[in-house]
Amino acid sequence: MPDTAQHVQKAFGRQVRQLRKLRQFTQEEIAGRAGISYKYVGQIERGEVNPSLDIVVRLAQVLEVAPADLLEFARPNRPKRVDISSLTVDDIKAIKRTLAVLRRVFG
Repeated sequence: MPDTAQHVQKAFGRQVRQLRKLRQFTQEEIAGRAGISYKYVGQIERGEVNPSLDIVVRLAQVLEVAPADLLEFARPNRPKRVDISSLTVDDIKAIKRTLAVLRRVFG
């Protein structure tokens, strides 16, 4: 396998692992929800295998991200999108207050 493909597999695996840990899932939990083996999840995270598009879509669904988000490592300068649809009005007000304080302190 060319070095480039190996690099992409490893970067993809790191992205899956990072998102899995962010969601506080174990490999077993994500595997069960995606309908794959936990051993296969480990292989993906270590960059040992090249998952099919079907597996990429399933992992994205479990991790509650778009499949393209699993490939974010490929475009490091792209701004990150954050889903704020579940935030309440009070949450947004608290975030705005926090930003105002940070601007005063560091601005």
